[in-house]
This record gives sequence, structure tokens and C-alpha cells, in this order.
Amino acid sequence: MYQKFTTTKTAADSSSKNFLTFFCAIVALSLISCVPAEVIVTEIKPISQNEDFQGVHYHWNSEINDSCFLKVANFVFDDYENFTLTLKRHDQTEDFVISLQDDQQMMAEPFYKFQIPYTIGKTDLDSLYISNFKKLTPVFVPVNNLEIPYTNEPEHIVSHIGFSLFFNDAHKQADWVAYMLCKERRIKDMKDDGNRPNFKVDPTVKNGSTVKHEDYTNSKYSRGHLCANEDMSWLREARLETFYCSNISPQKQNFNDGIWKKLETLVRKWAEVYDTLYVVTGPVLRNELPSIRDLLTEKENEGYKSKTRISVPEYFYKVILVYNSSSEVKGIGFIMPHEDFRNPAPLQNYAVTIDSVQKLTGINFYDNLPNKRYEKKIETTICEDCWVWK
Repeated sequence: MYQKFTTTKTAADSSSKNFLTFFCAIVALSLISCVPAEVIVTEIKPISQNEDFQGVHYHWNSEINDSCFLKVANFVFDDYENFTLTLKRHDQTEDFVISLQDDQQMMAEPFYKFQIPYTIGKTDLDSLYISNFKKLTPVFVPVNNLEIPYTNEPEHIVSHIGFSLFFNDAHKQADWVAYMLCKERRIKDMKDDGNRPNFKVDPTVKNGSTVKHEDYTNSKYSRGHLCANEDMSWLREARLETFYCSNISPQKQNFNDGIWKKLETLVRKWAEVYDTLYVVTGPVLRNELPSIRDLLTEKENEGYKSKTRISVPEYFYKVILVYNSSSEVKGIGFIMPHEDFRNPAPLQNYAVTIDSVQKLTGINFYDNLPNKRYEKKIETTICEDCWVWK
């Protein structure tokens, strides 16, 4: 690490000689300092465990060499205050306790940065010791029903083959419809034969009376799918269940055939690009929304025969979470005004954080994510450039 400097005598004056001496001293001091390189640990596996100390040893294949920083990637920690990390020499004769650096980098990606003392920067490290290791969680941990929002009435969740929903009897439509959409299912896509069945009563709705196909007849509103039937095209039975009336909301025709359809198409593309998506979608429901009948003219009301009061939403939302072992974990939300769009803005203009959708709807999305601190990062930040838009 030290470099020997030699000089040749010249006719230079003493001031030049003094400057050269000073310069060499500065170079030598800089070489003693560590080089700001990094080692990224993307996979760490336990090699031994000590239950008494609630810790575990991990090892990796990367070489530390002259690195000043160690980044542990693809893992998250729940407990920062009680967290310590110890690096060991290969002969395990000396330990170095290292504290966790500020985690602001996690705004961009999930990793943790540790300062490595220069004195061990050149040693061959082959293990690290993490206390409170039970707080160490991989970014990706398989989670069942990750798409299902939190509810204190889980008994009222309606489950179908490919999607689940929570029906709101007061508004006669679902608060949310949730489902997983993955690349494998897109590959199995069944060609649409063009045959559209009539919408039918959902026999599994127990927390109220659902609506019928006829409740939309002559209403001037489309029967707008919440879970798109194309999203369930991997299985005929799953696709037919999207025609339950519990899976629709009243939508203006140009909204349904335009920007809403465009967003649905984009989400299907994302499933092919990012492998696995967890999608939650629905109307934004609130008290005192007008009903279909309220918004019809006197003449239109003459042809509208339904006695069911179906609320007409002012906004619709969709939230998407990418969560799998092969892609970066990320999330995004959309809030769309329920308007008769003729020339809608690009979809990016309606992109928001998941937290924004939660505040508007009062629904707690992705509550089953295994790490609450990491969940907060996903839900409160948005990176538009991290998504494919065409």
C-alpha cells in the first residue's frame, strides 16, 4: 500500500525541492487512507448459529480487499437500535464491531451500508456476525394473500378462483377487488372468442344484496369491470367469474373504453415484464355519492326501471405491487377522475404513491408485507422512470 518515490537532482532551486517534498508527503498520506470502493453482498447464508447469543454467522464469496464500505443488499432490518454487525478475520482471532449507516439509500434501492475499518480492508474476511439476526429479513419472502387489503371483517371477503373482493352494500359495488397477475398466466392467455356473457348475480356475496344485469339496463352507464376479464384469461372459469355483478361499477362509456382500458392493458404488460404483480382496484366510495338515477334526466329516468340505488363514483383507483424474487420490489398507484375523456393525458399524469390512494380510500393496502419499515418506503415513494410505459 506504500509507494516509494524517487527523484533526480536537477538545477531547480530550493523552493521547487521543498514543494516536491511536500507533494510526496501528501501522496503518501492519501495512500494510507482507504480507497472508497464497495463490496455488495447479494446473498448471505448461515454457516452456524448460536441460540444463546441470538445471532448467526454469515459468509459470502466476494473479496473485501481494499474496500471501505460493505453493502448488504436484498435484506432489510426491523430493529435499527439493537442491531450490530461484527466482521471477523479468516482466522477469527479479532472482531470488529460495525454500526449501521444512515439508510437514506433505501429510497432508491434496498441496501444497507457499513463502514469497514481500513485495518481490515486488506484482510481476507470470510464471515460476519449479526446479532438479533431474527430481525434480518430478505426483501422477498413468499407471502400468501399479499394482495388482500387489511380488513377487520375478513369473514366478508368474497373469494373467487382468480380474484377476491369486498362488497359494499350501501353503494352496491365492491370497495376493492384484488388479485395476482403473473407472467406465467399471461403466457397461458386464452384467445378471446368474442362471446360476452350477461353479467349475473354473485351467489357468494353474503354481506348485503348484490346487483343484477338489469340494474344497468338503459342507465347510460357501462358495466365497468374492476378485475378485467382479460386478466383472468388464463382459465375459462376464472374469466367467467369476472362477469359477476359484484365485479362491476358504473362507468361512463368513454372512460371505460378509453383511459381505464388503456391502464388495464399496461398492467398486463407489466406482468409480462416484471413477472408477478399484486393488483388492487376499485371505485373511490364516500358518503352522499349520487346514484345512477340521480344523474339521469327526466326522460332517461322513464326508461330506467331499476329500483336498486347504485352509487356513481367520482374517481377510480388502481395500486400495483411488484413483489417476486427476480425483480426489484416496487409499487405504484393511480387515481383517475371518472370523466368522459376524449383526449386523456398520458397515464403517467395519474400516477401517485400507494400511500396517496390509501389516504383517499381509507383502505390499507399490502398490510401483509413482511417488513413494516420497508412497506413504508414502497408506499410513500414513487419512481416513474422505474416502470415501462410503452
